[in-house]
Amino acid sequence: MGKNRAMVLVGILLILAMSVPAYADGPAVSAPNAKLDILGGSFDGDWGYIAAGSGSLPIGKRFGFQLDAGIGSIGGDRYYGFGGHLFARDPQKWLVGIISSYQELENVSIARTGVEGELYFDLFSLRGCAGYQYGDVKKGGFYNLRGRWYPTDNILLYIEGEMAAGTALGKMGAEYQFGLKALPGLAIFAEGAVGEKSYDRYYAGLRYYFGSNKSLKLRHRQDDPDTLIPDGMNALQGKLRENRKAQPAATTPPPEVP
Repeated sequence: MGKNRAMVLVGILLILAMSVPAYADGPAVSAPNAKLDILGGSFDGDWGYIAAGSGSLPIGKRFGFQLDAGIGSIGGDRYYGFGGHLFARDPQKWLVGIISSYQELENVSIARTGVEGELYFDLFSLRGCAGYQYGDVKKGGFYNLRGRWYPTDNILLYIEGEMAAGTALGKMGAEYQFGLKALPGLAIFAEGAVGEKSYDRYYAGLRYYFGSNKSLKLRHRQDDPDTLIPDGMNALQGKLRENRKAQPAATTPPPEVP
């Protein structure tokens, strides 16, 4: 049932995107652009790091496409993931699109397919996603809603709530772009998250935006949507630990009798 609902949402969103008027206030993506992230921190008690990147391209004026990818290590376990966005956007008002992602942590996988949307106001914006997750993790619908506040054009503060396959997660984070003349795209960011079964993660990192020189708020509204990396990490870690607990303990054979 959850998967069917997600497919219906995707279909509705495609219809809405195709109905976008050609006279939107600006292009969906201002120009080809990219960003690179390096982050590290504690993932439910395990030290980890991820290097990730995103690249966005305009498709005519009405549409845009973004590809996300990341690789790293969480508690010594290999991690990688990738995702994509196809969206329509009026950079003064809104974004609607479809999303799909795949991530793997030491042979445990999670895939998500769904829709995304954003609404832009002066100092605030709202972002939400909904769809279906599957793979080795618990299958079911997911949805999240993020509220963003820009106290200045180069500072972002946000809070988010998520429910995925019946598991709740809350997030808080911040991002600051320095606005340096020599490195106009340099920013720092941090995020903390807490969830069920005492799950928590905290990380911080450096980010660099490649593209035209503009404020952080305009980058978020004219260039790249939020990356899909590493969404679902709590489900990956939980399933991996569950699998390891289920493995029989190694036993030492008795000594041979001469």
